Amino acid sequence: MQKCECCGKVFSEEEAKREFADEYIMAYSNFRKKLCGKCAINAMDNYEKGVYFMSCENCGKSFDLNKEDEECLDSLSEKEDYELINFWTTRNICLNCLFLCQKNRCNIL
Repeated sequence: MQKCECCGKVFSEEEAKREFADEYIMAYSNFRKKLCGKCAINAMDNYEKGVYFMSCENCGKSFDLNKEDEECLDSLSEKEDYELINFWTTRNICLNCLFLCQKNRCNIL
């Protein structure tokens, strides 16, 4: 049993994993904080930064998904980058690699 760093509730990690998996297809193990299922879901729903990290499939860098997701959507225009936005939601790739590939027209996109 663990104590949630957000709400203070004592929880089972297995139960938190199941609860999170009911809402998201992402890996619960990528949370940097110990969060109960409800707080993990809330963190993702609210785009909380500094909580959920992923490894870039292209360069291997660890990145804060919610921080880069917000920066990505803020910097992309609707029309010209619609394809990039769709790609961003299906691949684990850092923002730097995404923009480098867009600029250089590389084949990971």
